[in-house]
Amino acid sequence: MTNLSSGLPFGPGWANSPTVPTQAALYDIITSITPNAVVEVTGTTVNLVPNTVYIMNNAALITATLPATMSVGSFINIIGKGAGGWRIAQQANQIIRLGATSTTTGTGGSVSSSNRYDSTVLRNIVANLEFNATSRNGNLVVV
Repeated sequence: MTNLSSGLPFGPGWANSPTVPTQAALYDIITSITPNAVVEVTGTTVNLVPNTVYIMNNAALITATLPATMSVGSFINIIGKGAGGWRIAQQANQIIRLGATSTTTGTGGSVSSSNRYDSTVLRNIVANLEFNATSRNGNLVVV
């Protein structure tokens, strides 16, 4: 429920305050959160799966291909670890937006690390086709 005048949540379990939940309400919130899958990639290719965290760990370049189907709001988290770095490859008609910069649409476009520890989080903003880098660390290479 939302307090219409302030926009803040209230209701049972919120300790009669629009901003301070009770311990029981916090427990319910925390235990209802499903942890994300975490995958350490040690090969040189991986087909990405929505709502997954990937730790890229190889001495050679890892090419990670975006999924063909992904719903709006889903994410992919890429974390660099291995010396070879990583590249996110796109499928037909896909595009990745990084602020004012965008990749080339389709299979010719990609985003790559320039340092082994670079990272990014991509959120799908148009089902299957368009991704937004909502978080990034390092100087990513955009093609």
